This record gives sequence, structure tokens and C-alpha cells, in this order.
Amino acid sequence: MNMRKGKLMVNLSHSSSALILIDLQQLDVDPSVGALSLKSPSEQANYQDAIWSRVIPNASSALNLARHSGVEVIHIRIQSMTHDGRDRSPAHKRLNLH
Repeated sequence: MNMRKGKLMVNLSHSSSALILIDLQQLDVDPSVGALSLKSPSEQANYQDAIWSRVIPNASSALNLARHSGVEVIHIRIQSMTHDGRDRSPAHKRLNLH
């Protein structure tokens, strides 16, 4: 199977390939929570611009291509494994993320 996006040509076998998307969640785009809340307004604006103009459209295109072509899609996100969140990283504890 060949997938074409712009000038990029990707050859994938749907029996041995998967698209893995990591940490595409609200936390990464909401300026009121997470690490983004600790940034200056101009840093937040630059980050938001990159997310909405490049990351989201590219992830969406990759998802559509993979799904249309029968390539398995795997979504991965960091989450506490314990109810009280004691297994969280120091950064997640500092940001009160669970």
C-alpha cells in the first residue's frame, strides 16, 4: 500500500504497521491547565499556533490515511495506574494531573 501526502511517499503494510499517536489530548492544547499554564502569554500563543496549524492537521491527515488504508491506529496517553495517583511523576504531581 502506498500513501501520499504532499511529496512524502510512505509504504506501509497493514499487516505489520500501525500508526501510534501519543498524548493528543485536551491537556496539551488548553492554556489553563498542564505545563502550558506555566508559560507566558506569548509562549502560549506560539504553542497554540503550532498545535492548531501543524500538529492537529497533520495528526488528522495521518489518522484518515491510516483508517482509510486499514492500518491499525493506536492511541497512547499517560495516566495514573493507581486511584490516588501516587504513581505519578513529580511533574504531574506539581501540575495536579492524574
